[in-house]
Amino acid sequence: DAVYSQSSKALEGRTWDGDALVQTILSAREQVSLSTMYYVPTAYTVFLENPAWWPALNDALLTKVAQGVRVRLLISQWTDAYPAMPAYLRALQSSAEANAAYAKHNGSIEVRFFALPGWKNATGPADEYPKYSRVNHGKYIVTDTRFNIGTNEMEWSFFFNTAGTSFNSDHPLLRRQLQDVFDRDWNSDYAKPLSTGERD
Repeated sequence: DAVYSQSSKALEGRTWDGDALVQTILSAREQVSLSTMYYVPTAYTVFLENPAWWPALNDALLTKVAQGVRVRLLISQWTDAYPAMPAYLRALQSSAEANAAYAKHNGSIEVRFFALPGWKNATGPADEYPKYSRVNHGKYIVTDTRFNIGTNEMEWSFFFNTAGTSFNSDHPLLRRQLQDVFDRDWNSDYAKPLSTGERD
């Protein structure tokens, strides 16, 4: 049976990838920058029969917001994105805003979708582009102290049912280079704010 919280089943000397993401987020003192194709606090893929709630990443992000940290999420816009994802992301933003108003701090969560031109026409041989193309495949978190680059999307069933791996480090040069990559994409013409309605 799936356990929708942090895992204690990692091999000795190893850290489970879900825990590594949470630890990376909690390391932040000033900012968290997260880039991924999927971000949902649940299990939605075909790997599991029933949806389930997985709040570990949301809880970690909201904890840092409550401490005054700036959080930015850059989410890929593409043909296989979960339809429910914008609603989950708006709920996360609303929770952060409510907390900031109550606690009177400068913490925040901002979400942008990263949409490469032609993403709607990447559905397979009969279309303009191959399936799974015209999409930012990055899966990483970088803070002002460390970073995590992984193979899993940020959705529970990837951690529960696939053999993913990640690289975690506080190496100053690598951390700065990854932050530069995020900032480049965040400030590009391809990054669009999360709207109050459905995505285009």
